This record gives sequence, C-alpha cells and structure tokens, in this order.
Amino acid sequence: MPPEQRPAPLLAFEQARKSVISGRIEWTVLPGGIEDSGLFFVSRYARNGDLIFEVRGDKDGWTEFDWQTGEGISRYPHLYLINRDGVWQHLESSLSCAWWKRGEGGPSPWDKQIRDVRALGVYATSSSLDYTKGLASMLGRDDDTVVQWSQIEDGGVDIVTGHFASGVRMTWYINPERGWNAERIEYDTGYGLWEAVSSLKQFAGEWFPDETRYYQDGKLVETIIVQSASLNRSDDPKEFTPSDLGVEPGSSVAAQNLAPQSGKELRTWNGEGIVSFEKWIEDVQAGRREWGPRHKRAHESGFKSPYDTPVDRARRELALRQANVEYVLGRHVGVWERYVRDFITRYKLDDEQTQRAWAIFLHCRRRADAILEREADNLVALVSECLVAREAGDHEKVEKLSKRIADLREPVDRIFEESLKPRLDRLPTRAQRRRVEAQDPSMDSGAVPESSSADKP
Repeated sequence: MPPEQRPAPLLAFEQARKSVISGRIEWTVLPGGIEDSGLFFVSRYARNGDLIFEVRGDKDGWTEFDWQTGEGISRYPHLYLINRDGVWQHLESSLSCAWWKRGEGGPSPWDKQIRDVRALGVYATSSSLDYTKGLASMLGRDDDTVVQWSQIEDGGVDIVTGHFASGVRMTWYINPERGWNAERIEYDTGYGLWEAVSSLKQFAGEWFPDETRYYQDGKLVETIIVQSASLNRSDDPKEFTPSDLGVEPGSSVAAQNLAPQSGKELRTWNGEGIVSFEKWIEDVQAGRREWGPRHKRAHESGFKSPYDTPVDRARRELALRQANVEYVLGRHVGVWERYVRDFITRYKLDDEQTQRAWAIFLHCRRRADAILEREADNLVALVSECLVAREAGDHEKVEKLSKRIADLREPVDRIFEESLKPRLDRLPTRAQRRRVEAQDPSMDSGAVPESSSADKP
C-alpha cells in the first residue's frame, strides 16, 4: 500500500468527524481525571462553519485563576466566536466585547484559548482540540511523514498502523459499528507512549465519544467527558454573530488590531453590525434602535453582574468614583479647550492673537482650578454619595445631590460665560469679524468693540 494512500478505515474515521457540522456540545475536562478539578465548557456550531466556545469555569464558577496560588480570581464566563468577520471575545453579562478583524495582522490573541471539541479522540493527546489544529492533527507532526501502512482486523475492529519516517508508530483502533470512530489511538515514539481511549455513544443518531481518557506511559493525564450533544439538526443556526454571544445593542466593540477610536467614532454593536457611536445615538433617538436590557438597567442603577465578586465590585466602584470625580473636577477643561480651538479656527486668528487666546484660557483655567481646589473635598463626598444613591435606585436623592454638585460648580461655569468668552470676543479685527459674519449672517456684529490688543491675563 503506497505511503500516500491512507487506508480506507482511517479515511472513514476522518470523514465521520468531518460530517459533524453543526450542533451544541456540553463537555468537561478533568485534569488527571480528578472530578473535583473539572472545568466546564460549551461548544456551539453553526451550519456555515461558525463556532462559539464558552469557558464556563469549575464547579464553583471560577473561570480565571491566580497562576501562583491556583485561587480563583474571576467568575465571568469567557465566550469566543469565530465567524467570517474574525474572532470575538465577550465576558458574559458585560457591556462590551473585543474583536480581532479577519485579514488584519496575524493570529488573534485568543487562538490558543479556543477549543474545538469535534476533534475529541482523533489524536493521542488533547492537543487536537486546539481549533487551529483540529482534524489536521490526526497524523501527528507536520514535519513527519508515513513511510509504510499496515492494517489488520481483530474482533470487528480495524487496526491501522502508520510507520513514520522519524521512527514513530501510530495505531488507530477503528470500530465500523461505532460510526467508524476510533476507540483507541496509540502514539509510540519508542521511548514514550501516548494513548487516547474513547468510549463511544450515539447522540441523536450521531456516533461521538462520550468520554476520552488520555494517557502518557500508562498514567492518566486527562479525562474529557461529553455530558450532552445535539448534532447536525435541521434547526441548528445558519450562522453566528456577536448577538449569539449575548453582546447587546449599544455595546462598545474594542478592535484589537485596528486603530483605536474615541468619542463619536467609537465602534458600537447595534444588534446587526458595527456602527459609530454617533450613528448608534442617532438611530436610538430616531426610534430605529434601542439599548439592550442590561444597558438600560446600567443607565438606571449602575452596572451589575451575577458574576461579580466582592473584589470586582470594589474595583469597579473605585474606578467609577475616580472617573466621576475626575469628570466633575475637570470636565470644563476639555469644553473650554475645544471652544478656544474653534474660535481660533473660525476667525483665522494670527499667531499673536492665538497666543493671547491661549493666555486667556490659561488665566481662566487657573481661576477655575483655585475654586475647585477649595471645594474638592465637598465635591468628592457628593460624587461618592451620588453613586451610592444611584446604585440603590434612589433617583430623588440622585437629583438632589446632582443639584448640589452643580451649585458648587456654578462659579466655574460663570467664568466661562463672564470672562473667557467676552475676552476672546475682543481679539478679532473688524476684517476678521466681517468675514465670519458674511459666512454666518446670524452672528451679532459689533457687539464687542474692536481691539488691537488682548486683555492681559
């Protein structure tokens, strides 16, 4: 038998696995075969080849562990999707997802974390479950080739052996009565033996391993158990999108291999595709779209997740408090900077006028900073109290506290209206005003007398 011609039982085994196109499989990995160490997973497959891989965690729900102590550090299920658009990752119940666009750069950062259980028991180790390998790993290493095949039949089982150029010998025990699946695979290097031993079961008419045990030199390394499997049903999904991961409309999309965006251009999932945040808000206001349920609850009472640990909540509350304090204390800075830039552009101020404009801005900002520094402790306390009230759903208290925050900030807002704006208005020449007024007749001409020099800050 020529080396390049694989025996018919092996081809039938490969074809049997390739025929598993769509469905849902719930499965557990037991490192060392120890039940208390079990990790739970769910694999979903669409009819077009899309796949979803769910990391559901251990018996206590932990999905991430401290690599030094082994202690659980997070309970958020990790969900991954591979479809025509690329690779997606979503922490279940969160308000965002990450995306690696197909065709942009190299492999995604999640490639080594995604498993394809359809390749269970096709190789002597569980490395075949790496979705980048899958059925391609049936014959072992890419740099090794079979130089001779042998085949015998024993008790109704076809035993196929491949003799490789490296000296490795691989043997498949294939049962035609079990959908041409392998009940055993041996990988013998001459100095070490790896084995996969599978018990096979029909799941709604499809033969598939319900348990595979992996051994190294006779020692159990890992056991993988299939709790349930529904395969190749006519009503299986045609394809998957981030919505099938639970990504809700309004969720931000963090593209890992594209240029970052901010503000109105933030990538946002609208339930059918990616749009800018500006487009999303426009559609919401027009009634064409609406926020997902979790977003609505977060808008009303803050973000909460059933997977939160006390550490998660404390960390998020601290980050939220810091972000809100920074916003309350510094929100005027960005607004004022944009106003000055727009003013300079609109009137086409020369270099000297531009320097004076920024000097006015700096003087006004220093005045505002001095006010906010005096009120910082009060503002921080009010912001913290407001966040607690918001979490508790006390909207009346939130409104009262927001009013007190606004009252403390009122002197800062007055600086903008009573100092920054009028002082900038004295900078343009009559010619500069006339040009702008000609472009926008609604502007009030002559409201501020022309000045050849700016007020000194």
